[in-house]
Amino acid sequence: RQTKPLSVLLIVAILLLIVNPAWIFDIGFQLSFLATLGLLVTVPPLMERLNWMPPFFASLIAVPLAAMIWTLPLQLYVFKVLSPYSILVNIVASPLISLITLGGMASALSALLLPSLGSAIAQFLYYPILGLIEIAKYFSHLPGNSIAVGSISLIQLITLYSLNLLIWAYFTRINPESNPRFSLSKKGFIPILFTVTLALLIIIVPSWYTKTAQFQATILSTPKEPILVIEEKGQVTLINSGSQNTAKFAVLPFLNAQGVNEITNSVATHPQLGLSIGWPLILENIPIKTFYDNPAPKKTYQATNETILKVLAQQKGNYIPLKLRQPIILGSVKIELLNAQPPVIQFKIGQNTWTLLGATSASDQQQLIQNQNLSSTQVLWWSGEPLTPELLSVLTPKIAIASSNSIDPKTVETLAKQRTQIFWTGRDGALRWTPTQGFETTLDFDQTDGSLL
Repeated sequence: RQTKPLSVLLIVAILLLIVNPAWIFDIGFQLSFLATLGLLVTVPPLMERLNWMPPFFASLIAVPLAAMIWTLPLQLYVFKVLSPYSILVNIVASPLISLITLGGMASALSALLLPSLGSAIAQFLYYPILGLIEIAKYFSHLPGNSIAVGSISLIQLITLYSLNLLIWAYFTRINPESNPRFSLSKKGFIPILFTVTLALLIIIVPSWYTKTAQFQATILSTPKEPILVIEEKGQVTLINSGSQNTAKFAVLPFLNAQGVNEITNSVATHPQLGLSIGWPLILENIPIKTFYDNPAPKKTYQATNETILKVLAQQKGNYIPLKLRQPIILGSVKIELLNAQPPVIQFKIGQNTWTLLGATSASDQQQLIQNQNLSSTQVLWWSGEPLTPELLSVLTPKIAIASSNSIDPKTVETLAKQRTQIFWTGRDGALRWTPTQGFETTLDFDQTDGSLL
């Protein structure tokens, strides 16, 4: 009974991959295979242990739970996010899903014979589909609807599936019918409890240790948008949000991969709309405790600023405008606004001084020099646009980082004469700094990994 369905599943999977071998890299195919495997091997033992319930209600619990057991490790590996309400949503939505599935099949078959009949049947599915959508919307807006657990390694993934196989093998070797004492005693649940505890430790302990021990700063690979994430012993500081697309496809995936569920501090260094419009999207997904803002006039940015203030008030967060020449201390990091427009911000991270320089014309750069707003720095971070030799002679950076796909050639030449090490995100990808390793490129870091393979 056990091997025949599994053999059929394996044969079907092989035939599908013969038709289209590329499906093996598709996350949808991987999850579908694992969910079906879970239904075959895990639903029967779950139904046996839920035999005190009516079969209909027992199946509502057993089916989504079995699918989750076998798909959750891969979901954590790929998406880095856990949905606490997933089992409850599946239980609530299962009757509607069954009705919609059967109705859809009936509608399709009827349409082959009589299109008008198929259309009439499909109309009856309007309210079940609407109800399913509303259920999904309701749970998606509940607090804590998703929890970022951070990246799990391939070794952790293999270990979790090994535990699944071990617990399945353990229970299939013991026949409850011939061992009623086992099935009725609490001993039957000891292996399950042990396995669940071990799985949680495998996921939580490495993530917890990393969060509490690490100190690193990561410049994301976002051309023309300077975005920095500083992680220090559980505290997270986000510098800039970027555009909505940048926030959605770069910032939020990175924070999820790091297991960030709350941003301790955020700093909007640039008043331009294009560099700050992503903040509302980030606030919708991750709460921010304290928001520091550039005090420069915002004009078109004002509508977004009002949205930020409204959401911060709902989250009971703090909104603090930055003040010129008044440093703020965030853990061991010091941030100081040297000039509001064009923005010039100085960071003290570890033993290094960083200077973030916003978009500046030659006249702006000359004015900054005359006003003595600049001093020498270890790290220069800018957009890759032209910088005058006079400005670079004042800054004399040891490392220059451009958040850009290219750098002005004359600026590169001047920096080379100063023996400055140059990085730019268009060539090097994201950059990560740690006290022990200094700057490292992370081209192998994929913020949108969508498959196990």
